[in-house]
Amino acid sequence: MKSLFLFCILITVLCCCANAKTAKKHIVNKKIKRNDNNLVNLETRDTETSSECKYINSLFNKTKTYNCCQKEGVYCSNGNIIAIELINKKLQSPIPKNIGKLSKLRDLKLQNNTLSGSIPESIGNLSNLEVLYLCNNNLEGSIPETFKKIN
Repeated sequence: MKSLFLFCILITVLCCCANAKTAKKHIVNKKIKRNDNNLVNLETRDTETSSECKYINSLFNKTKTYNCCQKEGVYCSNGNIIAIELINKKLQSPIPKNIGKLSKLRDLKLQNNTLSGSIPESIGNLSNLEVLYLCNNNLEGSIPETFKKIN
């Protein structure tokens, strides 16, 4: 089962990189309005907060106390970050090493930026992760062995 999941992630990453324009167009045009416990209802965005923001605020060059839930492309529900969709946002920092502490994260879409460094080992701790797009960045190194832990 783990091998199948890793294969699916690898295929997703490869397809994303091979079809970046198509994938980008599809994802950018998608409006997040579902309220099915997958993504937050946009009407509650202004009031939602999460203590998990401290783990990703370095992506935006913000302090640990910044409320990332109000940032376009970051979706929170019940105090948890559940989706990060920061596509074509000119992000230049490394992927935060503590990103694996986002216990309810389901979607991580960071493609078409200039993120640097390697993919953090902690991504393997994202047990709810369903979608991962990291292509078209300046990432280096290999896919971490911790990916085998993802169900």
